[in-house]
Amino acid sequence: MEHRRPQLSEPSTSRSWRVIAQELSSEADSERLTELSLELTRALDKQELRERWEGHIAPPEPITAKSFRCGEYEEIVDRAVALMRSDYASVQMLFPERGSGGELLLLSFRGFNPEAATFWEWVRADSKSTCGIALRDRKRVVAPDIASCEFMAGSEDQETYLQTGIGACQTTPLIGNAGNVIGMISTHWQRPHQPSHEDLRLFDILAREAAEVIEMRLRDESQACEGRNFRDNDRRP
Repeated sequence: MEHRRPQLSEPSTSRSWRVIAQELSSEADSERLTELSLELTRALDKQELRERWEGHIAPPEPITAKSFRCGEYEEIVDRAVALMRSDYASVQMLFPERGSGGELLLLSFRGFNPEAATFWEWVRADSKSTCGIALRDRKRVVAPDIASCEFMAGSEDQETYLQTGIGACQTTPLIGNAGNVIGMISTHWQRPHQPSHEDLRLFDILAREAAEVIEMRLRDESQACEGRNFRDNDRRP
């Protein structure tokens, strides 16, 4: 069965940048020119992202709804590690109904010991971790040196980072089509590290793809729930 990516409001980036550029060169309509320019930018970004993956891991298959339902969140964190050349990575989904500001559930990770995975299984917005701060502030948080990080000084999160061997980390929110936060994706390094602007720009592409897949799964689950409710109602006398 053919797996389709979620339908987005943004221009599709499935076409080759060369095809888009050729159409752009002969287009006269100003509105269409704007659309094609955006599509070309995204296509070039994804081409650069694929080139970055080469030499780190085998070219990955597209992330699909089927693989996501099968629990292959590992593919997302593997891509994150390869792209950012990090030692650890994690991806989380937001459950907004939990607590006062929502809570993040740890879906998959690389490098965490069992104690760290248990400690960060659920993260609240009042956590001193980068993902907790990112959830509270709704923006990326970078801690280039955990040992001297002021916003987590003396916290259990700082202690857990250091005991796990993590010296630096960054967390990027996963943003849904409606502009809402639906999760987080993080990378961590053993030594102090400041990601470059270029690394983060490419990482944002991966974050958008991960967000698309999470939203697709949420839609699938919502539709399945509605189907079950319909069948239950239909059975009632």
